[in-house]
Amino acid sequence: MKVKTENLPLIIANVIPHRMQRYDTLGDWYMISGVQHFAVSRSTADEEFQILIHEMVEWYFCQRDGISQEEVDKWDMDHPDLDDPGSHPDCPYYKQHLFAMEIERRIREEDKCQQA
Repeated sequence: MKVKTENLPLIIANVIPHRMQRYDTLGDWYMISGVQHFAVSRSTADEEFQILIHEMVEWYFCQRDGISQEEVDKWDMDHPDLDDPGSHPDCPYYKQHLFAMEIERRIREEDKCQQA
């Protein structure tokens, strides 16, 4: 189910120490009082950017496709045994996660080309 979105909400992105994540993840997204937050674990600037873009793409397509933050959080937090819960085929946001992974991969490849 596609959800029509008129405008994006106010967006705040933070790079934080990994220990401050809500759970064991490199990137996270959540809404507080109508403000969309993104939290990325501190790393290198390139990796932080890649993860931030992944999270933003995943969030946008989840909300557009009617997949709630609560569904994503529940899946992720119910599956601490999985290295990457979003990559499991039963994951409710599997397609959105894989698309975000592809964007992240392409950014990583571009970074490698620039360094060569």
